[in-house]
Amino acid sequence: MGFRRAVCASDQLAQAALWQGSAWRRWAHEPQPTEGPYTDPLAERKQEVAEELDLLLNRIGLRVLRRRQELGLSQRELAERLGIQRPNVGRIERGEQNLTLGTMCKLAAELGTTVEELIVAEPKSVPAKR
Repeated sequence: MGFRRAVCASDQLAQAALWQGSAWRRWAHEPQPTEGPYTDPLAERKQEVAEELDLLLNRIGLRVLRRRQELGLSQRELAERLGIQRPNVGRIERGEQNLTLGTMCKLAAELGTTVEELIVAEPKSVPAKR
């Protein structure tokens, strides 16, 4: 194959790839039907998983809050020990912060517990402040 022929074939392939990419992007941004044969068969399970994750994060947050209060630590003190910002500790305790495994390990170590206890243990009710 000559040089000119190779360049021409390369240009044609590039143009075809661009067209296919733009066609895919148009299709991906079109509203997808919510009923009928084209619905996402996993949509319901995805929603359940999202709800389970929210529940898990809330439970972990309650355990962190309870243990922090048992140790007499402020959010600021715990944040300094963990190397994170104080507002993040509040988000963790409210179940709004998605935790990395590294953060979970640091939390468990600073709170004198295990990652397993943070995830699995049943939370006790936190006494209301008066």
